Amino acid sequence: MSKIESRSLRPPTGVRIVQWLTLVGLSIGLAFVVDLLLLTFLPDSHGLFERLFTGRAPTVDASLPIALGLIVLSPVLVGFIARRLPLRSLRGWVRLGLVVTGGLVANLVLCAQFPSVLDGFAAVMIASFWKVNGVSVGLVSFTLAAIGYVTWRVRPRSLRSGATLALSIGFILCLDLVLVAYFPPLDGVLNGLSRVFFLNVANETLGDVEIILFLIVVVPLAIFAILWLLRRHSWWWIGGGYLALVPLLAYLAIDDSSIRRPVPLEAISPPFPGAEKSFAVLMRYSRQRPLGRDFHAPQRFYENIKAGEAIVPGKPEQWLAWLTAHRADIEADWSDLAPVRNWWSELNTFDRIGDLTPAEADFEMLAFSPVRSLCQHACAIASLQALDGQGDTAIDTLLPILQVGRKLQPSSRTLVRQMVGIITERMSITTAGFVLDHATISPAARARLTAALAASGDGAFGARHIMASEYAFGLALNLHRPLGDIVLQTPDWRRTLLNVVSPFVYNRRATFNLYGEFAADEEELLARRQLVEVDSRSRRLVVEDARPRFKNLLGAQFLRLMVPAFSKIGESYWSTQDNRAALLARLAKTSAKA
Repeated sequence: MSKIESRSLRPPTGVRIVQWLTLVGLSIGLAFVVDLLLLTFLPDSHGLFERLFTGRAPTVDASLPIALGLIVLSPVLVGFIARRLPLRSLRGWVRLGLVVTGGLVANLVLCAQFPSVLDGFAAVMIASFWKVNGVSVGLVSFTLAAIGYVTWRVRPRSLRSGATLALSIGFILCLDLVLVAYFPPLDGVLNGLSRVFFLNVANETLGDVEIILFLIVVVPLAIFAILWLLRRHSWWWIGGGYLALVPLLAYLAIDDSSIRRPVPLEAISPPFPGAEKSFAVLMRYSRQRPLGRDFHAPQRFYENIKAGEAIVPGKPEQWLAWLTAHRADIEADWSDLAPVRNWWSELNTFDRIGDLTPAEADFEMLAFSPVRSLCQHACAIASLQALDGQGDTAIDTLLPILQVGRKLQPSSRTLVRQMVGIITERMSITTAGFVLDHATISPAARARLTAALAASGDGAFGARHIMASEYAFGLALNLHRPLGDIVLQTPDWRRTLLNVVSPFVYNRRATFNLYGEFAADEEELLARRQLVEVDSRSRRLVVEDARPRFKNLLGAQFLRLMVPAFSKIGESYWSTQDNRAALLARLAKTSAKA
């Protein structure tokens, strides 16, 4: 059949364009399924997911794509022009040299006229971020030469040849990444590539760069090229491909029918008379309000602490020496903290402090700096008062710190507030022991301290509340949100893309059912103080329950990243309870002797 006859049998151009676009969609869909299968069995993909879920997603400056495009485009143009130049004579080589020189001059002009292009070239220059050695320079030279040679051999005049050229360039770049990742002498290039693709990210992330480029560029391009070159682009093949793809996507999107362990926030922090008022007083010093946002801690206290030095009442000798040396600065800071002290005293007038924190991504959070500054200075002032022989005054200084710290915990909806209460309680208990060691306490002061220490909300109840509040708040916050809204706070194309693919990689109810089983186990283990088993259960979650799977791939990974180290949190909680019990026993023994 002649070329004229074969062309006459081709479908109209519009039909071919639609056919090509549908084939592109099929290639992307098939590549998505292939990517999920690959990620299921790729251990290196964990680093990619971790950066994605912790907010360190790839951020590329606009200058970098421009510079990279020019760098890759230069050998393509040289190869394309070399194809059309007679290189068998000196004149042809001279013309090629002029073309190359002209390209370099054009790049310099662009750098001079457009600062963003200059910044992009600076980011990828060998002299700036790549270690200049024979191996790294050789790899760069090989890459440019290989791209130019492929362009010279392949005539990019048709869609097929253009796809072949693009696929070849993609494989060349991926080969570079593989060599850099597994060939130690190329660490200079690795540093440069890390800066190009992920600004200010450590070099070991190059494995993630390989995965990203391979999954989102090479795989769909390879599938499309294979289907096109093998002439599997008729309507029958395209329709059959979509018929095979739709059931797979439906299987990936099917979620559990219900939540097996629904725990509303109201069950964790039930409303009570005065909850709204006490919560309003507490939130005066939140991070979002002026008092908390603009708070600046007095610096005399911290300026006297040397780098790496931990001054705490638990080290009595160092604490005693430091207090006597910096007494004037501590007392001046204490005077500056009068507004925070008044706020704390008002909080202590409530029998309970409510928590009405809404389950929102930008929920209002208590500012930690005012609380930390107040507690540290209160402990120092109480210790100085004990050294002056004013034992009862020292106890009265500590009591509001201890009492509010304990009141923060029972109704807490968030782990942050829970830990603020635990740390505050532990600091005041330790300082109370220092006061008892260095001053005489009256029976009335001992009774007030004993009553504050013996208040309810401790033991197994408090341990269960740590895990229950974290699960309930996470459930209320994230159950009805797609993956992009959870991972990325700022709306952009990455967030939109994640929301589109969210049903296929993140089954919300299945994820939280898995989390609910883990939370129930952890609650019991924390309540029974089986901290070794708590750690073992967390490892089982990571290794078995939330390992990468074809279905709900990112849901399981998200679960691994959202669960904190509960064994350390439980250890901090129970050590505080041990200190509290020991101080109660000491007070009881002292009262019995008296």
